[in-house]
Amino acid sequence: MIRRPPRSTLFPYTTLFRSETISITSPTYLQLIAPGGVLADTTINEIFTSYPVLQWESDPCIYTDPETGDFGCRFFIRVAEFDPVLHSSVDEAIESTTRFPLDQSQGWGFVGNGVTSFQYPATDAGELEPGKVFVWQVLKVLGTTAGMDGVLSDIMAFKIKDFTQTASSDNT
Repeated sequence: MIRRPPRSTLFPYTTLFRSETISITSPTYLQLIAPGGVLADTTINEIFTSYPVLQWESDPCIYTDPETGDFGCRFFIRVAEFDPVLHSSVDEAIESTTRFPLDQSQGWGFVGNGVTSFQYPATDAGELEPGKVFVWQVLKVLGTTAGMDGVLSDIMAFKIKDFTQTASSDNT
């Protein structure tokens, strides 16, 4: 006669072969693409419209907002003028008065969930005047186990081309 062990002793052996894979990610990658570059390069980072498309790269976020049901990270932008008389750095300029959002109490303008580009608006934003230098930055907000967390991009600068200047005055 074959004797089997009591059922209670089989339990450890059945769970021994079970395994689960847990994926832990840190979606902190955020890189500005265009327009612009470093402040020193604004002469080569001129753009030809006052309504640029701001573009960036980001790794995907696997997050669903429990309040709205929106999927992905939330992205916010701010755009400000860089005035060398008032600002000693791009950081100082971006913390100053913003053109977007126009309402200074907001600090950042919401542009969407899971997006990687934003067309500068014709309304509800300050005008981007030709001949001036502007700086911009993106804030990525994502849900974590500890709550909401934010990732800031670097700051890029660009200049709006002034077509009223002649070619000879551009070279001086």
